[in-house]
Amino acid sequence: MPQSEIPLEGDAAPLSVVSEERVALGVALQARADEVGRMVDRQFSESLRGEAFATARLATELIGRWLATDQAASTEEEERLARQGEQAILVDAELASVAKAYFAWRDCTNVVIAEEGARLQTSDELLTLAGNVVRFSCDGSLVRIVRQFDGTRRALQQRLKEEQANLAHRALHDELTGLPNRTLLTDRLRQSAFAAERKGTKSMLLFLDLDNFKAINDRFGHPAGDCLLEVVASRLQELVRGADTVARLGGDEFVVLAEDLDDPVAAAQALAERIHQSMRAPIPIGERQLHTSVSIGIAPVLADTDPEVCLAQADAAMYQAKRGGPARFESFNEVIGKDNRRRSQLADELRLAHQANQLSVHYQPLFKLGGDMVGMEALLRWHHPELGTVPPLEFIPLLEQSREIVPIGRWVLQEATRQCRLWQDEGRTDLTISVNVSARQLQDPEFCDDVVHALIQSRLEPSSLALEVTETVLVMDIVRIGEMMQRIRDLGVHIALDDFGTGYSSLLYLHGLPIDRLKVDRSFVAGLGSSERDATIIATVVDLAHKLGLQVVAEGVETEAELRAVVDMGCDEAQGFLLGRPGPAHLFSAGLRVLTG
Repeated sequence: MPQSEIPLEGDAAPLSVVSEERVALGVALQARADEVGRMVDRQFSESLRGEAFATARLATELIGRWLATDQAASTEEEERLARQGEQAILVDAELASVAKAYFAWRDCTNVVIAEEGARLQTSDELLTLAGNVVRFSCDGSLVRIVRQFDGTRRALQQRLKEEQANLAHRALHDELTGLPNRTLLTDRLRQSAFAAERKGTKSMLLFLDLDNFKAINDRFGHPAGDCLLEVVASRLQELVRGADTVARLGGDEFVVLAEDLDDPVAAAQALAERIHQSMRAPIPIGERQLHTSVSIGIAPVLADTDPEVCLAQADAAMYQAKRGGPARFESFNEVIGKDNRRRSQLADELRLAHQANQLSVHYQPLFKLGGDMVGMEALLRWHHPELGTVPPLEFIPLLEQSREIVPIGRWVLQEATRQCRLWQDEGRTDLTISVNVSARQLQDPEFCDDVVHALIQSRLEPSSLALEVTETVLVMDIVRIGEMMQRIRDLGVHIALDDFGTGYSSLLYLHGLPIDRLKVDRSFVAGLGSSERDATIIATVVDLAHKLGLQVVAEGVETEAELRAVVDMGCDEAQGFLLGRPGPAHLFSAGLRVLTG
């Protein structure tokens, strides 16, 4: 803002005396300050009006005060005027609009000075002085704002550049571990396949999946699971060369791309061994020591091969390794490829199997040891028109992974309860029916309604129905699934824990969950009489279950020796091929005659 001496244009000398003319003109300007602001306000858009008005009014008041009193603007007033101008830039980021605002109040103020000067008959020298004050004030403020705008622009450009780099990195990298994601891995796989074709280089792909990640996530929470994934990522990076790629596809799936190998098969297998060795070391998470292992599938990166094909082959080999047990690796071969193609075919055709009436429900009897048949277990079967009977171990996992498990599971529940009621009406009023349910069903908020509907529709008492869940189902989401199990148990329906002993932490589920009975997995029953270890395990389980008020069912009884053993150990019920093979419902009608042997 102007000081007490402002040079005039031309030959005019400085004026430092507050004359009556200056006082009159200054008072007149201050009086019309609001009018000057409104004149500026009318020229601008809604977004700029507030700041333009405030800036013009303040500037006019300060000029008028200086003319009337010879008192220059204070530092605070100058800063305030500058901030208002800067705010106008932030409101409307075009510098031309801001400059227009300053030029507008300069022109308006000069018009007011001319009008008031003519009314007061002010001398030309004073009018020139006042005009110069306005011009210098406008130009000085505008220069300050331009400089501020330029600095802000540079800062914004730098911030934009950094943000763009950050977005580009995030688009190609996993947020949790910082590893390359699927997009970046796919690009590097494509480059590796191109190099194999052009230069003859050899590369291998290792597909990794943690063996017990869901159980750790369930027991210790997602923060612990995230920490585990970060440690696994760090260990993998330490094992590979700088030119290799470690990527995370999502969840607990990692991929290692090892390039430019002299002996690719031997190098990949050696790397897989090192990975297994590295994962054996405990992983500290807070005060806990967690243990994990990985299943690994290995596939070559061949010339001109689509990246998705490479990933699918390594993925298929990984699943083959996982089926053999934890901490194993398998290399992709034609047999695995054939199995993978069959699995893909079955997965596609399974979606239509129910509509095509290819699915049916078979039943396997359940006996009270030392007594009669007390129940039936409903078992889903698939007869393919071209492939014949598809083994349950082959299609049930595919069904559980698909969305079809919910409607098909609902249909099985309705069929099983209806058939059980028919058998009861034939005379076995105490007969019960057991139905296997999946994680997806128990996570479905409408599943409890499905159970109620099936019971009402079949007229079956809730106590005649038992739902069987496996330990692997529980580790999917123990809190949510546990709540659904309790809702079902409150209906009066029984809950059985199936395949007991094959999961991760079986004993944890015996307390706090609404379980009525345990079904000891057939892997423990097979060979009883020759294995002291399995006999000890079953005897311990039976003793513990009885103390908790649970019944124990022995699965897979196939020999007289196994039957005697489970009786001696105190099991309550048993089922298996020795007692009755699964079959369609009509085989068990007409007096409920049971197939044996």
